[in-house]
Amino acid sequence: MQSGSFPVTYARRVRFSDTDAQGIVFNANYAVYWDDAATDLFDAIGIPWDDLVAAGYEMVTAHLEVDFRAPARLADVVVTGIRVAEVGTSSLVFRVATWREADGELLAEGHLRYVTLATDTFTPTGVPDFFLEAVERLQGAPVPRVERGPRPVEAPPRPQVRYLEDWKVGEILETPEYLVTKAELLSFARQYDPQAIHIDEDAATAGPFGGLIASGWHTGAMVMRGFVERVISPEGALGSPGVDELRWRAPVRPGDRIRANVTVTDVEVSERNPHRGTVHTFTEAFNQDDVLVMTMKGRGLYLRSPE
Repeated sequence: MQSGSFPVTYARRVRFSDTDAQGIVFNANYAVYWDDAATDLFDAIGIPWDDLVAAGYEMVTAHLEVDFRAPARLADVVVTGIRVAEVGTSSLVFRVATWREADGELLAEGHLRYVTLATDTFTPTGVPDFFLEAVERLQGAPVPRVERGPRPVEAPPRPQVRYLEDWKVGEILETPEYLVTKAELLSFARQYDPQAIHIDEDAATAGPFGGLIASGWHTGAMVMRGFVERVISPEGALGSPGVDELRWRAPVRPGDRIRANVTVTDVEVSERNPHRGTVHTFTEAFNQDDVLVMTMKGRGLYLRSPE
């Protein structure tokens, strides 16, 4: 058996507790191996189980399908490979296989299906987009979608076409939530802001914030992603000359979900170039508990309407 088709593998040495009276691995234990491999996949995409729960989602096993090909025995090292094969309305289907490490002989193969639940109601909900994006980054290819009914969570709408005249003072736009994972928090900080409060869990816990917190620049980058998804119109946008004020109001931690309200405060036509102008905005970013974590006064350049 080749592991190349699986982005994540999980190895385990067979113990006495794994075997039955026949001296081979009891068939139900393959479900344990496969669930352990799924947990490793969550870690590999940078969204460990605790982060998923903190974001408001649970995943439970709904279906297990397995074909047994050969027995495994005491002291064998067995390897389980796993990948996400398809995504449905609220479900993930994993393709799974287990083989003996020593000779590569296939021992069992099949599928494992998880259903996504909302933690507050424990009812099915759409697989979160941030989770699918992380899986696809790991696997290096899109995961096939199989719709089995109306999808509870719709993909974010594309920003509407906006030219300078389309921005109205007092208008408020909302960005989608962005999940802050511990893995991403550490990766960003190690690369761009390697202070102990961002990269050293022990030092951060002993420090003034009582645990790891995101770099403020990381928080700004998360808010910027929301701007691109919901606020900035690619047809009319010409970039930005910068921000006038940026304040970090409260720490952002792993498991937080960040969203922003963007209020238009002024719209002005350029005196030097009448074909464009500036949109002034005031942005307030909040976490899932509506705690204000960042404010920003910014400006963007926009073309005037060609009509």
